[in-house]
Amino acid sequence: MRIDYDRVSGALYIKIREGEYDHTEDFSEKADVYLDVDAEGNVLGLEALSFEDLAQAVEERGGKLEVPEGLGVVAEEVDSFPNLTPREREVLQLLVEGKTNREIAERLSISQGTVRLHLDHVMKTLGVRSRDEARSRLAARWSE
Repeated sequence: MRIDYDRVSGALYIKIREGEYDHTEDFSEKADVYLDVDAEGNVLGLEALSFEDLAQAVEERGGKLEVPEGLGVVAEEVDSFPNLTPREREVLQLLVEGKTNREIAERLSISQGTVRLHLDHVMKTLGVRSRDEARSRLAARWSE
């Protein structure tokens, strides 16, 4: 399973398995949550316009899903580094979300070499030596 979060729209994309989408079904009566289904009726993915919508859809079916306390804070923290260019902040945001260099390159339509250059500058600016240290530094700021 792979989960992507679009910080601009707030949408969550959850890919459950590989396959060709045949159609999309409305998953929730009250919330904006949709299932992508193949021709045999297997669920391949899910899209929710917000984590709150996903939690509401789960609760409609008798389940419970709590909204994480820090959701949405990542983008605010990343934007708080004025010495980074907008593109470097985008790269940092995707890094914090756990994306690989390849995934970052694909998402931003840039080469992996360009991603490495941006990450080099980001890490120098943050005063860290690794991707994990960059993530940890932001996590420490969130807990303050």
